[in-house]
Amino acid sequence: MRFTCLLVFASVFLSGTSTVALASGDCTERNAILAARVVYTVGTWNDLLKFYTQFEACDDGEVALGSSDRVADLLTNHWDKIGQLVDATEIRPAFEGFVLYHVDTTMTPDQAKTVLENARNHCPDGDAKLCRKIEEEVLKSTQQ
Repeated sequence: MRFTCLLVFASVFLSGTSTVALASGDCTERNAILAARVVYTVGTWNDLLKFYTQFEACDDGEVALGSSDRVADLLTNHWDKIGQLVDATEIRPAFEGFVLYHVDTTMTPDQAKTVLENARNHCPDGDAKLCRKIEEEVLKSTQQ
């Protein structure tokens, strides 16, 4: 039984098709490689929360660029799901800081324009505080 569990764990971990929670707060080279592969599979705010929870220690270099790419995509192309971001920050408050950190200079001018438009004019009722924070980060990133 123990051997079977180990085999299942190893196959899931090595396959890259599913993420595996990291027990350590350190980012080993192996974890960084896995995080770099997994980040580009993120397609929803819930996916990004899972990614953040599992790989936050690896948020550097290529992984950080991927995280910024995913945040920009979600804010630009999936604004209609912004309520999921609000829900996720209630589950894990530090996630908001992660998202805001990744609203950065890697965002294209067109993405920044769209996100500003969304934050200013399409903010869901009750989410004004988060929309203002997103707006502030976009403005900071475009002034550099």
